[in-house]
Amino acid sequence: MRNSHGDMLQVIHDYMSDPLTAWQICGDGEFMARGDTPNEMKLDYTGGCIVTERSALRITVNALTRLAPSEALTHEDGLWIQGALFCLPSADCTMSRRGAVTELGHDPLAARPEDRAGILFDLGAGGPALDICVRTVDPALCRLLRTRTGDAAGADIQAAIDDAKADWVILSRLGRIEWFGARPAPSPLFSQLPAPAGLHACLAFVSPQRTQSGEMDRATYETFQILLQTFADRDVMELKTSVFDAVRAGKSQTSTGRRATRSRLRCASCTIWMDRPIP
Repeated sequence: MRNSHGDMLQVIHDYMSDPLTAWQICGDGEFMARGDTPNEMKLDYTGGCIVTERSALRITVNALTRLAPSEALTHEDGLWIQGALFCLPSADCTMSRRGAVTELGHDPLAARPEDRAGILFDLGAGGPALDICVRTVDPALCRLLRTRTGDAAGADIQAAIDDAKADWVILSRLGRIEWFGARPAPSPLFSQLPAPAGLHACLAFVSPQRTQSGEMDRATYETFQILLQTFADRDVMELKTSVFDAVRAGKSQTSTGRRATRSRLRCASCTIWMDRPIP
């Protein structure tokens, strides 16, 4: 398994350039450029930035980042998904851990220059590796949030944020996602990708999926196989190869191991069934 910074950046740049790739920060919300042509895309040595009419994604990986690709079956329809987690050691992923509304001031790192004068408030609703913030220039919302400084954000705060169409800003050690005026619901797909032991996922992507009625996208599939060969743990690849060989030979293969291992077995078998023959 290789996990060099250069290899990782190539993966990031390739998938940032695909508008059908979905991105998420620490399991919260989702960024996808599908149907929303990027106004700006910059790829750089830490990752890059995409800005669309509705949202923005900024990726800032570092030397401690581990890329962990995996395949799994969806709970809803039994189809496979392919994605990758960008992880940090548990001791290095910690964010602010604020438990109450806190004013942070202006947002100089905002993706759009016109948003940098907005006032950023941490709502204190994130987790150990996640900060959930709103950004606004609305005077009434700023006054309300300032009166609640030090308190937990309640339903009235949420309603005021929605009324003011404030921007949402989700932060981790490896990047940020901004939504302009509305916050999307988290996608359940990302929770089905297992993180390696001792690591915490701070950023993730899911590559374009095959649907029940859709055809196999051979280029997407083959590209992800190269990603697996480059970054996946050797035991995972050996397991996948053994399953492929067994299915081709018409043999059954069972596992009494961990849930993640059983999922990989089912996923490998499912991939062969949907896209025969595999070269």
